[in-house]
Amino acid sequence: MVMSWKQSLQIPLTVWLLISTGWFVVASELPQDADRAGQAARAQRLVAQLESSSFAARERAVGQLAQLGDVAVPALAAAARSGRHELAARSVHALTQLAVVADPCEDGPALTELMRLARSDAPTAAASAADAIRELAAVHRGIAIKKLLALGATLERPDYELGQQLLPSMMTLRLDEEYRGGAEGLKYVRWLEEVEQVALSGRCADDAWLKEVAQMPNVVSVVVRGGAVSAQGLKHFAPRDGRPAPRIIDGPPGLRRLVIFYSQLTEADVDAIAKIETLSEVRLYGVPTPLKMAAKLKQAMPAVQIDIRGGGFLGVQCTSSAEQCVVQSVHPDTAASRAGLHPGDVIRAYEGAPVEGFETLVKLISQNQAGDAVKIRFSRGGKEQTVTATLGAWR
Repeated sequence: MVMSWKQSLQIPLTVWLLISTGWFVVASELPQDADRAGQAARAQRLVAQLESSSFAARERAVGQLAQLGDVAVPALAAAARSGRHELAARSVHALTQLAVVADPCEDGPALTELMRLARSDAPTAAASAADAIRELAAVHRGIAIKKLLALGATLERPDYELGQQLLPSMMTLRLDEEYRGGAEGLKYVRWLEEVEQVALSGRCADDAWLKEVAQMPNVVSVVVRGGAVSAQGLKHFAPRDGRPAPRIIDGPPGLRRLVIFYSQLTEADVDAIAKIETLSEVRLYGVPTPLKMAAKLKQAMPAVQIDIRGGGFLGVQCTSSAEQCVVQSVHPDTAASRAGLHPGDVIRAYEGAPVEGFETLVKLISQNQAGDAVKIRFSRGGKEQTVTATLGAWR
């Protein structure tokens, strides 16, 4: 069950108990002995004591391994894969203690090894490591939420906003011009288990952020506005060697919905999108060659709902009748409202091309960019009129 962000700030009692035992030490207390080979040999001896029949001896060994820090990781990793049940479980336990005091923004050796173990074929180690990662997530999630909110991120279920393409029912992490953290907060997002949708804009809309969003366990919708995203960022959502991209916390099988506004995507970027096999919906607005890109994606992803447009925005909703395009509503402060279109108007032609229904109108508009001036012929009360509308951008 996904926790709310308020609940996620509560650190499990078991973790506090671990900390209170004195097994954890801060980085400044770690030994500074330059003889890493000697420390590694000591780690091997301490790992052997994890199989002692004496509980006190095992406890001392765990505490001393924690004090050794990252130098103990290789010996603990090898012991975790030994196939001996008790040794494997205790070794994973010691790795967890090293990982929980590490910076949640860093892929430290202990966390990296726990991730490998969780995906390994060693049953005891894999199960123990998966449990350890879930406990780590509870600790780091609270830290991550506090940090990101302090840096200006927003965590909310958004209201419907015209043109935003955000799904209002989903818990959404919004990173926009209000976010002040830059690259500092990149790796915090991987711990946000409750987030289902991410909205990136401005300086946060780039490949580095996409790489980290791909690590988030439950994100199924990503909306990107502006910025500079490319195949280098999009590739992280695609399977690797036939398997889903690895994430710290397991979740649903990948991204379902991708929306990108006003990014200068190339054909190579479209190829990267086509490789995201989990997608069921792709919307690209403001792309340089909408018709060509749409044809390419529809051929590569025939079962996916695809909407690709040039980026021009008129601002009307019309009936779905295939015979005529009757305006149902005109959104305020849009090209349509400024051109004088009203509900009840019947749009007859767009730039000289006949409009037989709303779908036809959408296809015609999709070939235009924001700022294009277009002629629209419509009828009102039996009289035909023609106006010029300067298309806006999707907001």
